Amino acid sequence: MTGIDYRRELNLIRQSENSLRAHVEERLLQLKKLYPDAEIDSNSKIKELSSIWIKNMTTITMIKHIEKIEAWSAEQQKVEQLTIDKIYEELPSEMKETLKKLGD
Repeated sequence: MTGIDYRRELNLIRQSENSLRAHVEERLLQLKKLYPDAEIDSNSKIKELSSIWIKNMTTITMIKHIEKIEAWSAEQQKVEQLTIDKIYEELPSEMKETLKKLGD
């Protein structure tokens, strides 16, 4: 590769990084609107961060905040995913017999 090739590759990497940063920032601002009371550390909530403050964060810090908000949201929802086994156990015996016949 030549120096021009390296410069071109570096420019592509920087463009990708800028694009990623824009997407991450947009996601963090969306989560701020959706979950303003989400805790981002032991004594702060996302609603307390201004848009200017967020713009000055590093990309990795924004990603860490996104992860914390998503974890907080999942904890608040306490959704339990059902497995096929759990659903099967709750079916009436007639349906279980029908499913067994279909499986054979």
